[in-house]
Amino acid sequence: MVPLLLANVLGIPLSTSEVTVGALVGVGLAVGELQADTVGLIVLSWMLLPIMAFILAGALIKVFGLAFNGVRNGARQKPRGHAAGRALALLLIGGGCFTPFAAGANNTANSVGLLVGVGVLSSTMGLALGGIFPGVGAITLGGRVLETNGRKITRLSKATGITVNLTSASLVLGMSQIGIPVPLTQATTGAHCRGGLHPVWLARN
Repeated sequence: MVPLLLANVLGIPLSTSEVTVGALVGVGLAVGELQADTVGLIVLSWMLLPIMAFILAGALIKVFGLAFNGVRNGARQKPRGHAAGRALALLLIGGGCFTPFAAGANNTANSVGLLVGVGVLSSTMGLALGGIFPGVGAITLGGRVLETNGRKITRLSKATGITVNLTSASLVLGMSQIGIPVPLTQATTGAHCRGGLHPVWLARN
C-alpha cells in the first residue's frame, strides 16, 4: 500500500486493484502457490474492461441524445433551458454517488482481503473497517487526486460526466457481483475516450 500512499500525496490516480493483485501474484510466485487460472481471468477482465466501457458509453450517449434532442416523431419536443440543465445536474450528482458506491463494493477487498484471508479479521469486521477508512483517506489525502481527475486531465461537460460515471460504476459493480477485482481507472478511461467522441450537443450540456 506504500505506492498508493505516495501516489495520493503526489496527486496521481492509481489503481488499488492492480497494486494489490500485483503484490499477491509476487507472493504467490515466491511461495509456489499461485492460482494461475484466477490470475488469468482477472488479467483478461482488465483487458476487456476499457473496451466494454467504450461500447457502453457509446450506448448511453445515444440514450442521452434521444432524451435531450427529442424523438422527431411529434411525440415530444426537445427539453430546453433551465429544466434540462437541472435534470443533467441531478443525474450527474446521482452518478457521482453511484461511482464510489460501486468502487467500495469492489475495492474494499483490496485493503482488508489480506487480513481476512490470514484470519486476523472476520469478514464482517473487515468490511466495516474497509468501509470507514476509505472515507477518512478521501477527506485527509484525496484532495490532490481530486484536482487531477476533476480539472487537470480534460474539460468535462455535465452530459459527458454522467456518461462516464454511469458506465464505469455499472461495469465495476457488475464485476463485483462475480468476484473480480477491477481498476475503476480503466473503466473511466474507456468511457472517457468514448465521451471524447461525443456529438456537439454533449459539449454544450
